[in-house]
Amino acid sequence: MSSVDPNYRSLLLHLQNTSKNLHPGVPPTLALYLSTLPQPLPTTLSASAIASPAWNDSNISSLVVAFRRSVHLKVDHLLDSSTSGYSLSPSPSWKLRNWIHSICKGLHNGSPKLRFVALGGLLIGITEVTSRLDAGGARSKVEDEVVISYADCIIDVSPTDPWLLEFRSPSENKPAEGSLLLLASDILPLVPSRKLRVLDLPLLLAQCIDLLMRMLGHGHPLKDKNEKPADIQEAQTRIPRVAHLASKIVESLSENSNLRTNVVVWKSLESTVDAFSSMATGLLSEWSKTNTDVASEGEGKKIWNTFKTILFATIMVLQAVIDSLLFLDSTQEHSNARLASEVIKVLGCLSFISIKFGGLSAQGESSFREYKRTFYTALDIVIASPPQGRQLVNQLSEQRRALCGTAGPSHPAVLALSCFLLQTAEQLIDQLSVSSLTDSVLPICQEYIQTSTDREAFESAHSVMIALLNSGKASSTTKELVPQLVPFYVEVLINCSKDGMLSTEQLRLAFAALVSGAASMLEDDNGALAWYCIEELLESIRERNPNEEERHLRLLLSLVSLISSAPTVNASFKKLLDTIGTLILEENKQNQRVLIKAVYEEILRNVGDAQRSMALEWWYSLSKRLEADRNTQADVPFTRSEL
Repeated sequence: MSSVDPNYRSLLLHLQNTSKNLHPGVPPTLALYLSTLPQPLPTTLSASAIASPAWNDSNISSLVVAFRRSVHLKVDHLLDSSTSGYSLSPSPSWKLRNWIHSICKGLHNGSPKLRFVALGGLLIGITEVTSRLDAGGARSKVEDEVVISYADCIIDVSPTDPWLLEFRSPSENKPAEGSLLLLASDILPLVPSRKLRVLDLPLLLAQCIDLLMRMLGHGHPLKDKNEKPADIQEAQTRIPRVAHLASKIVESLSENSNLRTNVVVWKSLESTVDAFSSMATGLLSEWSKTNTDVASEGEGKKIWNTFKTILFATIMVLQAVIDSLLFLDSTQEHSNARLASEVIKVLGCLSFISIKFGGLSAQGESSFREYKRTFYTALDIVIASPPQGRQLVNQLSEQRRALCGTAGPSHPAVLALSCFLLQTAEQLIDQLSVSSLTDSVLPICQEYIQTSTDREAFESAHSVMIALLNSGKASSTTKELVPQLVPFYVEVLINCSKDGMLSTEQLRLAFAALVSGAASMLEDDNGALAWYCIEELLESIRERNPNEEERHLRLLLSLVSLISSAPTVNASFKKLLDTIGTLILEENKQNQRVLIKAVYEEILRNVGDAQRSMALEWWYSLSKRLEADRNTQADVPFTRSEL
């Protein structure tokens, strides 16, 4: 006994200590001796570690750290002691695998929770050192043991067998402990999905969602204003981990081909979405009653960090749900489109948060890609069921109307939901009925379409109008609205040609869509509606204000954009070309250069073959009239042979 390392002896004594206060030196010392003791002592030490009464909920995380750290120390030792070149001794990889198997042997017995925690620390360590030293098949062994030990934990904490429940006290019959789930959120995502299927995944998912909702305050995170910053920061760290585990479980559920039409899977997904729906609705309701100006001054940073965590956790789980719907078959009781619609409504409730990241209109690196992916994938599922799309837009409109009643139309949450509704309606425009458009969509467009104060709502309203005009070409339903919308929208566009409103490109695109939509009425009115738009634009051009030269040029460029959108009747097309030519000749040299370049691009890119010959003849005629001015002629961007 005198030859026993005194530090090792001290470690064993501390592990046998029944005191609730664990000595801070135990975890690092345990990690050291697990990695350095010769065989078979690591087996006995690991068994002693999980048999210790010193572990409890307050210090059990340090057991994870100890086993995790032992892997790093073992790999360091193996790599430092390995010899380069040819050697008959076992390789470092073989030694690591042998060591892992010996640790697993020591973890066969004991408390399921302590076994799970120790094995989890081992798995985390193996994952982290993979790039340095591969554990090979030993990792698979640890993964199997992790799943088995967690299954034992579920049975131990919340048995589902009625016979077992009879022999437990009421205090013991409670859901899985939050601490266990928090530990599992770090460990189970490292296990392949196919191995997780042996667990009771619906139960595990329900427990994760219940814990998430509790950490998110069930949609009321602002109620406890006395919460300590340290507690808030800890919760914001834990929430993404639990959300990641929940998404992993959803993924495992959907990958099981035998359960694609299983009612249990459907109920699990529906209850998950319902939980987030209840949370998001409560959060929106609470925020709508909050003085946002006061909140942004004092508690703003804390509040928005909490909101950001809520949004990210929601997207993480709902993205997995939407991906699962792509592989699930609808039944009479369960519909992919209905559930996807509910997901979109959740995103609508959280739009006052997502708009801070640019919402759905953000582009490039600054955009929230996962958010947009979740939205558009859900929308693709809804589009496959037109009645569900109409119902979705109507429900979003009702929700906005109710929010306006409680928060007022100027509240930021109302603005965010309005933008979200318009962006959703734009994608579903072909499926909406006339009543849905006139009752739920167009009134909101009218509210924002002529004011650029709220830029995203302003542009969203114009996008809906453009989509509606384009859909009128093919949809008999929306075609009824085009004659009613054209006079209104042409007036709006002329007003929006002022500085600070629509950009030149936006204005040109909108006018082209307007005239193209009006021209779709050609069978009924011989293009009269399209010519009404052109005449209104010409009238605005002729009312030239010397103080608004930039606006005047924007209107001229918009007229040029109509070359490819105007009615294709030869007489009408020739009339438009002659009018444009006359206006170009009346302009100064600088404007002539801009307009000539715009005409060139319009003819080259957008004019069809049927009108190209007429456009060429007109252009050659205009070129001759411009020959007198050599400076202008030098700026003509193409010759006869280039078209």
